[in-house]
Amino acid sequence: MKFYPICVDLYGAKVVVIGAGRVAERKLRGLLQAGARLLVVAPEATAQISAWAKRGRICWQRRQYSAGDLRGAKFVIAATNDASLNARIARLAQRQRILINSATGRGTGDVILPAVARHGSVTIAISTSGKNPSLARRWREKLEKLI
Repeated sequence: MKFYPICVDLYGAKVVVIGAGRVAERKLRGLLQAGARLLVVAPEATAQISAWAKRGRICWQRRQYSAGDLRGAKFVIAATNDASLNARIARLAQRQRILINSATGRGTGDVILPAVARHGSVTIAISTSGKNPSLARRWREKLEKLI
């Protein structure tokens, strides 16, 4: 499957992230830069996610995911360490016609997130269509040194 690359305006849009571990933290960092209105749902979080919540940069609900959490979202990220939960969240988001990225990998969501290098207004996105995220990350690191 080939993905169609796009850039999405999420400024002020409700974005829901289920999970608050290292993967979620990495994705939240980019969403904060995009100006999204962020709801994070997870019983525990990394120190950085907790700090963002304390500073009011995100809304963190310290609990398990429930179906109503997706209401009003423009984009959802399922970033738990439970593949079956991520798949369930993806199916629900797709039924509600909400774009979904699942940390579980290809086939469980309809959006993949590329590795991104930024310099001012220049954004470079590197994707392996979800097949090799570590390769995309290595290319991003090389490009960051060039720009």
